[in-house]
Amino acid sequence: MSWFKSTYGSVPKKGAKAGRTNLIYVGNNAVERQLAVNAEDYRWSFLAYAVSDHPFSDKLVLREASWHMKNAVREVRAQHKMGKPLTYNQLRRITSKLSLREREQLIDFIITTYNVIDYNEALRYFDGSFENYLVALHSTTTHEYDLNETFEGHSDAWYAQMARILIKEKGLSDIHEFLSWPLEKRRELYPLLRNRTQATPGQICKFLHIPKVKA
Repeated sequence: MSWFKSTYGSVPKKGAKAGRTNLIYVGNNAVERQLAVNAEDYRWSFLAYAVSDHPFSDKLVLREASWHMKNAVREVRAQHKMGKPLTYNQLRRITSKLSLREREQLIDFIITTYNVIDYNEALRYFDGSFENYLVALHSTTTHEYDLNETFEGHSDAWYAQMARILIKEKGLSDIHEFLSWPLEKRRELYPLLRNRTQATPGQICKFLHIPKVKA
């Protein structure tokens, strides 16, 4: 059974129990990593898009939208129709003249446009009910997962903080820029992030793509 509308690499999961376990695990990831209190409140888990095409913004009424918003929507649709992703440069350009309200609307529009999750297929594991799925998410704790995965630290919130620090301190236009730097230059960022965040040494090394620093 596929949970996606397009072809992606996957690992087969046998049986309804395994399917439910994986859906609950993925849905609860943001909560387990301290990125949100409730799974459905974390935009990037895409859960809320099962029941709304604009769960985190006001409904977009294109005929009432600004000229800049209409242009942004037109470009998103064109890229999607060609089967192409939106680049960071494109996103910066098409959002530069939008208000905060419009940016939130555009984010929801982009996610809805590019979303490949087959929610109906996934929710069949919960009798077709999104409410049943939420009950399962809220009542399941970490030790109940029949999965083995090793995490670094107790929270992933530090990754976003480290990204903000590098963008501000190093004047990056795109957080991915530093990944093309030589290894030694990336190593030099370690003390900055160690002093400015509560991320573990392992998290910092993982973020910087450098070998683990010996204690």
